[in-house]
Formats: sequence, structure tokens, C-alpha cells
Amino acid sequence: MCYGNDTCDSALACVDGWCVAADSSEAQHGEGEGEGEGEQYAVICGDDADCGDGGLCFRAIDPQDSYCYRSCTTLACTTSLGNDGSCLSYTVPGTGEQTPWMCASLAPTFERCGDEFNTVCADFDERCVRVGFDNPETSDVDESRSRYCLHFCNDNRPCPDGESCASDVAIISPTTGETFGACTPPTEIGDQCGLTAERVAICQQGQACAPSVMAGGTCVSFGP
Repeated sequence: MCYGNDTCDSALACVDGWCVAADSSEAQHGEGEGEGEGEQYAVICGDDADCGDGGLCFRAIDPQDSYCYRSCTTLACTTSLGNDGSCLSYTVPGTGEQTPWMCASLAPTFERCGDEFNTVCADFDERCVRVGFDNPETSDVDESRSRYCLHFCNDNRPCPDGESCASDVAIISPTTGETFGACTPPTEIGDQCGLTAERVAICQQGQACAPSVMAGGTCVSFGP
């Protein structure tokens, strides 16, 4: 991730927190794996050879499995799933290692992300996290497999102006044990909330999703 063009290698630009390749008149296109109807997941891999020509075996988000991405050389590209993407490279926190250039889609706040979808968060202040719920109303999709882009918050990490730290979703750091909520814009009593395969909708501080985020419902008043 970058915080300005001076933190990227020469000839690269910092766009939405990512060092990206220079654009060109022609976008790179390739044949995505897993194209077709229904839920699609990138291939789990052991090395680049498992991903075919132009493939990269990489783990950007998942703590255990690596998935096939496509390598890229221009800003516009096609992911291994055949979706539109951007050519990205970033510095791995803690190691300083620069990732290979890979094609990934960019997910807005609250929308689905993850290596299995070749999708990362568009906002570099957000994290791609698994909420851990499966919606029983959608028997054909396991939402507990999905991660979503959320902006973490707590008393020591306030939200941007105009947003509040909601407790509908609680995330516990595996390294520090610290508990975080998620920043959310204002919601009204009666607003729809809950989890789908594509996105999660949560209620502002002082409200809760009833009957639950897992089952979906509406925002109700919560607390004193």
C-alpha cells in the first residue's frame, strides 16, 4: 500500500492506496478461469504452475490458502475469474516485501472481497475480513465463506467524520486480542440490514440489526 507517489517505485503511480502500473491505450485481456453462471471461486494453488500461462499463485488476504491470480502489466486487466480488474502491487505489512503485479477487482466498503474472488478493498484504510455468518435463507450460498471490506474502529481508532462505530459486527484481532467495530454512515430505524453473498449492511451505533445480521432484518433502537 502507498500514501503518495513518492512511496512507489519509479514510473508507478499511487492510486487509492495502491502502486499501479502506468495506463496504456490498450487494456490487457485474458481468458478468466471459472467463467460462467453461478458462484465462482478462483483456483486454490500450490505454485504458479497450477495457474496456467500468465497465472500467479498468491495469498493476499487468506491466512491459509493461496489462490490463482493473473499477472498483469497495464492498469486495466482481467482477473482469473474473467472480471474487470486493476493491476496492483503493494508492500506486505511487517516484511516490506513488494508483491508481484497481480490483477484484482476493487471492492467498495461493505462489499465482498477475498483471494477466492480476486478482489481487494478499494479503500486502503479498510480491511477484508470474514464476518463468519451464513444466511440460512440462502441455501445455495455459504456467506460464511465471504469476506467484506470494513473500516475498523474502537475508542482508540475513531471513525471518519459523519460515521459511527457500529457494534453489529465485532472483529477480534488475532494478534493483539483487541476488539473492533465497523464504521458505518448514519442509518434510520427501519432500514434494511443483514448479510448477503455480495455485501453486508450494518446499523449505526445505538442501533442493532433485528433479528440479526446473519438472518437479516431491520435496524432497531438498541441500548439506553
